[in-house]
Amino acid sequence: MCRVLLIAWVSFLTVACTAPLAPEVRKQLDPNLDFTTVQADPARYRGQALLLGGSVVAVRSHAEGSYLEVQRWELNRWGEPLELADAGDRFLVHSRQLLDADRYTPGRLVTLGGTVSGTVNAGSEANDERIVLFDLLDIHLWETPFRYGLHPNPDPGQPEYIAPHNPGPDQPYDPTPWAYPYSPYWYRHRQ
Repeated sequence: MCRVLLIAWVSFLTVACTAPLAPEVRKQLDPNLDFTTVQADPARYRGQALLLGGSVVAVRSHAEGSYLEVQRWELNRWGEPLELADAGDRFLVHSRQLLDADRYTPGRLVTLGGTVSGTVNAGSEANDERIVLFDLLDIHLWETPFRYGLHPNPDPGQPEYIAPHNPGPDQPYDPTPWAYPYSPYWYRHRQ
């Protein structure tokens, strides 16, 4: 009986501790390739697939699908966004399918697999800012209590907090009335 429970537990951990993308997409990802390397020379890595993540800045639809603009976050080993990347990089993802703007709202956290497609001009004529463009392979939208844009804050890397309906003082980690891990303490003291 113990052996069966142990096997079930190990199986659960194996499934739960993998990137939230389809297995066939995970096989295409290059684990040795990171965003900063690609950003330095996108033409060299055209067609290479990598794991990306961050907070949604905007979604724009067009006749051939959607463009998703993302502010890059550092990911843990399973692909979950942890914190805003130090450089504050942005990237653009092209999806051949329409992405629902009601679901992909600014501040929502995403993890995705994408292939390097090139660069696009993201600035005005006076500012020749180029950002890396990826073609979407698969995407995971994280369920999170955080949202950006609920009050004036110019930094999409600092998503805003939505309190639970009935917060209770039952958590030992933060002097606020919201339950841990939904406490805004970490975000409040970093500002």
